[in-house]
Amino acid sequence: MDENREIRAMLFSVLHLPPLPTLVFAVDREDNTIIDNNAVESSHTIIASLIEWYAVMNDKDLNMKRMAKQVKCLNEFNAELQKLEPDCPAEDLYQFYVEHTRKWVETYFNGYKMFFKNADFVVVGDKMHKTMLDYSKAQYWHFTDGAASLDISENVPYLELLKKCAAWAQEGQKQNQEDQEDTQTNE
Repeated sequence: MDENREIRAMLFSVLHLPPLPTLVFAVDREDNTIIDNNAVESSHTIIASLIEWYAVMNDKDLNMKRMAKQVKCLNEFNAELQKLEPDCPAEDLYQFYVEHTRKWVETYFNGYKMFFKNADFVVVGDKMHKTMLDYSKAQYWHFTDGAASLDISENVPYLELLKKCAAWAQEGQKQNQEDQEDTQTNE
C-alpha cells in the first residue's frame, strides 16, 4: 500500500506544472548501461520521486536551499505566464511548460537530464492523457472555485487541456493580484 499517495495527489493537484510525457532511461545499477530507453512516464512521477528522495535524506539546509530556488522558479514562472498570449500556438505553450518543468527539477539537483516526448505523443484515452485530464479538473477547481464552465471531457486532446489549464492559471493570478490590491486599498 502506498502511504503517501493521497498526499502526492493533493500536491500535484495544485502544482503549477502539468504532467508532461517524459522519457525515462532504465539503467543497470552495476555497470550503468542503458537497459531501456523507451519508458515514458509523467513528469509528475519524476517530481514525486524527487520529493520523496529529499524527504528521506532529511537534510534541513539542503531543503532550505531547494525551497528558495523553487520560490524563485515559481515567481519567474508566474511572471512569464502572464506574458503569454491566450491564443499562442499550443506547441509554444507546451515548450514553455517543458522549460519550466526542467528548471523545477533542477532545483533538486543540478545537471539532471530530462527528455520530453513531443506533445503529439499523448493520445486521447492513454495513461498520460488521463493523468492530464485529472490534473485539468483539479486546476479548474483550484483557480475558478467552480465559477466558470468546465468545458472538458475525455475526448479533449492533450494540448487543448494544456491551453485550458494555462488560461485558468492566468485568470487565477489576475484575480489574486486584484484581491491583494483591494486588501491594500482597504487597509
